[in-house]
Amino acid sequence: MSTPTELAERVLVHYYESRHEQTPHVQALELLTHGMASTRPHLPRDLINEADRVLAASVFDVDDLAENHLAIRLLIEPLYDYDAKAGAAVYGLARPGAHAITICERAEAYVPLYRTTVMHEVAHVLLHASTHSRTAAYAPSSNRRPWFEREADEFMHSSILPAPILALGIVWVAALHDMFVGDALHGANSRRGRSQWKERYFPRLVSRLCVSRHLIAIKLRRLGVFSEDTLAYHQTYAMPNRWLSSTRRTTLQLALKRIEQTLLV
Repeated sequence: MSTPTELAERVLVHYYESRHEQTPHVQALELLTHGMASTRPHLPRDLINEADRVLAASVFDVDDLAENHLAIRLLIEPLYDYDAKAGAAVYGLARPGAHAITICERAEAYVPLYRTTVMHEVAHVLLHASTHSRTAAYAPSSNRRPWFEREADEFMHSSILPAPILALGIVWVAALHDMFVGDALHGANSRRGRSQWKERYFPRLVSRLCVSRHLIAIKLRRLGVFSEDTLAYHQTYAMPNRWLSSTRRTTLQLALKRIEQTLLV
């Protein structure tokens, strides 16, 4: 039986193949194995540009993957009524038996949150259709994280931010600023390292990869790069970024629903 990480990799490979594109995390591995593996702070501009292209390609359209590639019905509706039951804000629901997911409209205010919520719910449909047919509510800040929620989290982490993409992103930022990548990894818990992550790495990575600072930090904590204190530190400051938006995303399902309503008038 596949692990959530293995399933996420297969889904990404099949998705990019359906678009006649090479999977970005595969390209990232190739770059890391060859030119970008250098520990030198100065790298050729063409390599830096190629890394930038691969990182940009890794930001896939979660709506397209869910609805058009996996044929999962995706709806956006208010889910505030579920908050009390979950003990935290609920951003998504999955109905694996119905092959459907619902995303709370408030998730649309921050695109990285929207993307992680969609992929968390997609995980429930793919992983738990036979063993978990009841509705599952996604409340990231809830203290109740049963095994199926942890599996969905693992799938989401592995699809939104595969390890090779994160590694390439770190090397890319270091190259942009002529910094030694070792400082970002081995010195991450020092005062200087925390400052580098706050001022250099996080702003660039969040902007390029469309992932939250929290997701990156959690991944680095799991890898042993960040200590608990460093993880806590990086949650203490505001960091404006390009993904904050007041406009709502329009999925294929919502677009079709609006067309139908127009035709009925």
